Amino acid sequence: MDLNSTNAVIRPRQSWEAIDLGFLMTKRWFGPAIKAWVAVTLPLYVLLLVAFFPNPIVATLVLWWFKPLWERIPLYVYSRALFGSTPTLGETLRAFPKLALKQGIQAVTIRRLSPTRSFDQAVSQLEGLSGKDRQQRLRVLNHRDSGAAFWLLILLSHIELIFTSSLVALLILFIPQDIDINWVALLLGETQASTLSILEALFYYSVISIVGLFYVGGSFSLYLNRRTLLEGWDIELAFRRLNNRVIEGRSTRKKYSSKSKPAALSIILTLSCISQLTPSTAFADVAIEIIETLESSQTTESDIDYSHLNRDSSAELIITVLEGDRFHNRRTVDTWQLKDQKDKPEPEPWDLEAIKEFIKKLWAWYGELTSIAQGLKIVLWGLFITLVATVIYRYRYWLANINVNRRKIQINKISPETLFGLDITESSLPEQPANHALSLWEKEKHREALSLLYRATLARLVFSYGFYFDDSLTELECLSVINKKNHSSIHLYLKQLTSTWQQLAYGHQHPENHTMEDLCRRWNLLFDRPSPTGASTHE
Repeated sequence: MDLNSTNAVIRPRQSWEAIDLGFLMTKRWFGPAIKAWVAVTLPLYVLLLVAFFPNPIVATLVLWWFKPLWERIPLYVYSRALFGSTPTLGETLRAFPKLALKQGIQAVTIRRLSPTRSFDQAVSQLEGLSGKDRQQRLRVLNHRDSGAAFWLLILLSHIELIFTSSLVALLILFIPQDIDINWVALLLGETQASTLSILEALFYYSVISIVGLFYVGGSFSLYLNRRTLLEGWDIELAFRRLNNRVIEGRSTRKKYSSKSKPAALSIILTLSCISQLTPSTAFADVAIEIIETLESSQTTESDIDYSHLNRDSSAELIITVLEGDRFHNRRTVDTWQLKDQKDKPEPEPWDLEAIKEFIKKLWAWYGELTSIAQGLKIVLWGLFITLVATVIYRYRYWLANINVNRRKIQINKISPETLFGLDITESSLPEQPANHALSLWEKEKHREALSLLYRATLARLVFSYGFYFDDSLTELECLSVINKKNHSSIHLYLKQLTSTWQQLAYGHQHPENHTMEDLCRRWNLLFDRPSPTGASTHE
C-alpha cells in the first residue's frame, strides 16, 4: 500500500464528510464496480428465479440474504482503484471466488444482521484478520465511526424501499383499471408468477445494485478515515514530502538555515516506515517532540555521520530517544470503577411456575385494560355528545336566524333601483327598449339611445336573470360578475355594449350606425324572450 499514489486527499475527516468522500469515489469508479457486480449477480439471480419458479419473492430473499458476498466486489474495486490500480473486469471476476470463500460462511450467518457489516468487512477482506485479532481490531475501529456506519445502513435501506416502491407504483399506473389484480397475494408470493411479479423483482435488483455500491463506498471511506486517525497517515505523508524537499535541496547543494532538520527528517522517515507495524494515536505528538528536541540541540549538519545508519541502527536510535523523559506523557487520572464482581453469587435458575403465574397475571391485566379502554371510549363519546348539545343550545338563536338572514340578504340583493347613477327600474323603461333606442338613434339622439339600451340590459340582468351588481361596481367589474356565471353569449354582448357606451360617454366618440343596429338586433335575440331562470333569484 503506497500512500503517495492515492487518488484522494488523505486527511482526518468528520464521519459524514468521510461518507460523502465515499460517495464521490463510487461515482468516479461506478463503471468498473457496476460491471463486475452485474456480471456476478445477474446470472445468479436469473438462475434463482428459474429455480424457485413460480415464486420470485423467494429468489429475491435469497439474493438479499447473500448481499454481504456481493458487497465484496465493489470493495475490491475501490480498494485498488484508490491506490492507482483499477482492476479490470477479468481481474475482479477471477478474484471473486477467493473473496467469497474468505470467511464467507460467517458473513452470511452470524454476521449477516450486523448493522456495521460493510464497515467491518474491510478488516476481514483487506487486512485478512480473523478470530481474536479481528475482534480486537474491530473494537479499536468501532470506537468512533460505528454510529455513522449504522445510520448509513438505515438511510440507504429506506432509500432502497422508496425507490423500489416508486418503480412499482409507476408500473401500476400503466395497468388498465378494468384488470382485476389481487395485490396482497401478488406481493406475498401466493399467486403464480406473472409479468408484473417478474418486473417487480427486476426493479428491486436494479435498486440494490445501485444503492449497494454507494453503501460499500461510504463504509469503505469510513474505514479509511478511521485508519487515518489511528495511524497518522496524513502525518506520514507530510514527513515524506518534507524528506523529498531535503533530498532535492541536497542535489542542488543548498544548505538550510536550520541546523538539525536533516537529522530530524532522517529519524522521522524511519519512524514512519515502522508506523504501520505499531499504529498509535500518539504518533503525531511523538514526531513533533522529536523535531523540537533536535532543533533545540546544538548539533550541526557537518557533525552528524549518516554512513552508519541502517534499519536496525535507526530503530535503536529511535528507541533510545523515546525512552527519554521528555517523550513520556505521564499523568494520574481518578475515575469511578465497578467493584470486583468475582464473588457475586450465580443467578438462580428460572422458576417455570413463577413465569406461568406472571403470564396469567399479564393476561388478566390485559383483560382489565380492555375493559378500561371500553369504559374510556364510552366516556369520550358521552363528552363529545354533551359538547355538541351544549354548543347547539348555546347558539340556538343564532342558528335559527341563519336562513332568515340569508333570505333577507338575497331579497335586498335583487332589488337595486340605480346602478352607476342610471335608473334601471322596470317603470323607467319602455315596452320594447331596443326598438325605442334604435328610433332615438335615427333621430341623432345618440347618448339617450345608447343609455337606454345599456339601462335596459342591466335591468334584464338584475330582474330577469338574477344577477347582483353592487352600486359601487364599475362597468368592467360587472363584466367579471357575468363571466363567473359562465354566460358566454351575454358576456360577449355586454362586453361590446360596455365598450361602445364608454367610448360615447367618456370619449365622446360616436359608434357607426351598423354597430348600433347590430346591438339592438342582438338585444332582441337575448333579452326579448323569457329568461332561462325565470324570475328566480340567486347570488
